Amino acid sequence: MNMNHSSTEASAKAPRILSGQKRRWELQSEVCHRAHNLGIEFQHQSLIMDLDSLPNLDLERLLSFPKFDFVHDITGIIRHMDRSVYPGRLMNCFVPRAMSHQ
Repeated sequence: MNMNHSSTEASAKAPRILSGQKRRWELQSEVCHRAHNLGIEFQHQSLIMDLDSLPNLDLERLLSFPKFDFVHDITGIIRHMDRSVYPGRLMNCFVPRAMSHQ
């Protein structure tokens, strides 16, 4: 019995991350980096989870926003996210400007 597995076999069995999801994670990281550079106070993991809870949030559009609009969306998400459930949901009728209407 041959116990050696080729790397091709092992990688074929490993779960694959969809390229779209990987790109979304990269964009979430960029959003956190920009928010940090602007002096917004937040916990990194909480903001990542908040962003992940909003699949219709256009992260590329958010990153292209001028400072005022970017800060409005990020601070609004942080302030109005209900984290008692996952995925979280926005409360108090807050709608980020970068939210796509799909």
